[in-house]
Amino acid sequence: MSHILSLFTYLLTTSISGRVPGYPSYYPTPSDGYPGNKVHNFIDDTTLTELITPSYSPSNMSDYLNSLLIWTTDNDMQLNTFKTKEMILGRTDSTSIPSLSTPAGPIQCVTTFKLLGLHLDASLSWTTQINTVVSKASKRLYFLKQLKRAGVPPNQLLYFYTTVIRPVLEYASPVWHYSITRAQSYQLESIQKRAVHIIFSDTRGMSYHNIPTSYLLRT
Repeated sequence: MSHILSLFTYLLTTSISGRVPGYPSYYPTPSDGYPGNKVHNFIDDTTLTELITPSYSPSNMSDYLNSLLIWTTDNDMQLNTFKTKEMILGRTDSTSIPSLSTPAGPIQCVTTFKLLGLHLDASLSWTTQINTVVSKASKRLYFLKQLKRAGVPPNQLLYFYTTVIRPVLEYASPVWHYSITRAQSYQLESIQKRAVHIIFSDTRGMSYHNIPTSYLLRT
């Protein structure tokens, strides 16, 4: 267990883009070419990760960043410093972490950031992610209410919920669902409770636990 606690991960995420004659847009991406470092690419989003063990070991992220900057120059690409963030996951000795910068300025160190639609937290908590998706889904319940008032039948209301609201709650859920708290699980469940009462009028005033199972399975 002590060995596991001594690990931490260093994340550096950025956006790289450029243009190639004859193509409207072109996003070549660097490959894993740095020992001890992983490069994760998705279109123009690039994330560098470094696993450091033990936690007092020096970080080589500045070298990895320099290599990336050289790569972008050689390939006529540009790194978006404004979108570039660094985040440290886990406990570590701050003296072993170098300050990172590019020719355009220093890189901001953050405790949370959004990566491919998922809100990551340096404390490995999913609080920001859950609060964000619950807030977004809750706002979409307003449109479900308006459709109900307009006389849209339940089967179409259910279709709206499963295609417009539920995907917001379940986005990337295999990544975070197994490690959320019970309270966070209740937050997510509260959206479905409200949706059930909106879609099926005969459940209004009924305790969620007393709602027929057939309704819950359908949602």
